[in-house]
Amino acid sequence: AGDQTISTFTESYDVIIENFNHPELTFSGRVVVLASESTVSAGEVFTLAMKELPFVTVMGHNTHGAFSDMLGKKLDNGYQVTLSNEVYRDTNGTMHEIVGLPPHVTIETELLALEERNSGEDSWIAAALEELGVPLPNTTSNAPTTPSPTDAPTDAPTIKASDAPTTKASDAPTDTPTDKPTADATAAPTQLVSEPPSMQPTSGTSVRSMAFAIAASLVSAIASVVVLYGDL
Repeated sequence: AGDQTISTFTESYDVIIENFNHPELTFSGRVVVLASESTVSAGEVFTLAMKELPFVTVMGHNTHGAFSDMLGKKLDNGYQVTLSNEVYRDTNGTMHEIVGLPPHVTIETELLALEERNSGEDSWIAAALEELGVPLPNTTSNAPTTPSPTDAPTDAPTIKASDAPTTKASDAPTDTPTDKPTADATAAPTQLVSEPPSMQPTSGTSVRSMAFAIAASLVSAIASVVVLYGDL
């Protein structure tokens, strides 16, 4: 289609926001709008409309300066491009593209400065409240504090060293009863460690009985083997 140069815009038209005809639901107090370089695009259009209202005060810095919506086009190679193809003006016919919309009242401090964030303060909110005549809230920290040793209650019972019960060595109970028989080391029976007491021979009769029992066991074992062999 060849190169085309657009040098003019379409005819301008007014955008009118009608009044909300419900007084019982309408806020009639003063309003402060905080705006800064971070207020961009739709936020700027909102601020532009609010600034025209008699009960609204815009405070802060100039807005970003990007009012126009984007007109998207697709190129032959598949790329997408957008163009800012709109012009927004205030009721006086002034365009604020690029330069941004100026506030009614400029706040000298930086928005959300690091020092204020660390201290929990907000000079912009404080300026808005002052503009509205609203007293500043108490900014005293509500964090719980650790009581110091001097904060301990004075009525707590104290224990003196002189009041603590003492135990004499002579009063301590002994675990050994006085009537417990004592064992004489010299009278303790002795036994061989190499064999249990039951295997120790005490008389000749016991030795003969033990030998007879062993012999009987051997005979029974031999007989069992013979029987088993005979069965095979």
